[in-house]
Amino acid sequence: MFGLFKKKDKETEAAAQPAPEREEHPELREFARQFDPEELDILAVTGPRGLAGGRLPDSALWTASIGVTAWMEEDGPVHREAADLVVLGDDRLLDYFRRRVPRNFIVKVRARRDASGAPRFLLVNLPEPAFDPELKAIAEEQKTPVTFQSDDLGEFALNRSLGLFQGETDWLGEPVRLEFEQDEDREACLGRLRALLAAREDWDRRVREFAADRMLDQAAGWDAGETEAEPLPLTRESFLDRLTLDAVQMSADGAFTFWFSDAVMLWPHSVRVTGRLDAGPEAAGTEEELSEA
Repeated sequence: MFGLFKKKDKETEAAAQPAPEREEHPELREFARQFDPEELDILAVTGPRGLAGGRLPDSALWTASIGVTAWMEEDGPVHREAADLVVLGDDRLLDYFRRRVPRNFIVKVRARRDASGAPRFLLVNLPEPAFDPELKAIAEEQKTPVTFQSDDLGEFALNRSLGLFQGETDWLGEPVRLEFEQDEDREACLGRLRALLAAREDWDRRVREFAADRMLDQAAGWDAGETEAEPLPLTRESFLDRLTLDAVQMSADGAFTFWFSDAVMLWPHSVRVTGRLDAGPEAAGTEEELSEA
């Protein structure tokens, strides 16, 4: 499925070599059916979020994507729109992409369009470095810091890799990040954050107690698995003491997420509590559990 760079090196050749019976792999054939058979050469600017992917169930293969913020066919107009370069590959191939295709970078690829019209391209060969003046300007623009100042909440800076505006505030004597997604209504998010901060003592108590009610037994199991010695009983009070608030993420509609870590650094999981300003806490669990819900 993959070609080679014109200028070959050992790493490139190794990554591009097909896995045994790659062309006959049923998962690859099924995946490729989602894309038009016609191949085209495109130049694209990789986005700030890097490589993303997940392993297929009961498979050694990964579905991976590289987000791009602009692309063009050779000698064609620039399409300034988000799209994904996608590939199905093994660990070696993904490691190659992770190390050799950086963020905010111009690449040239041969690809096939998504047959449904979705903004996706199936990679037919390995990306190679490329140059175009207009795409170069877009790549440089993506590196420029983006900040804004709130009179009462301070400065917020865009974390491009996460797509979040982030600031910092005092939370009962400790620094805590305030976050909201860059595409959200900024003033609405700031207004919701102000409402929450005005009652931070009450929210801190409610959210922590909600987490304790639902996660105490689970967290006791984490303690038991982290030490060979007999673990001390994890009481409700010790659970609450170990929760360190790292960040509060807010949405324009009042949905929130509280992110906690373990102050003693023994637990292997972070703790999330989600809810709404008008309804209170609604769910608590590890990041993995709430992401899958």
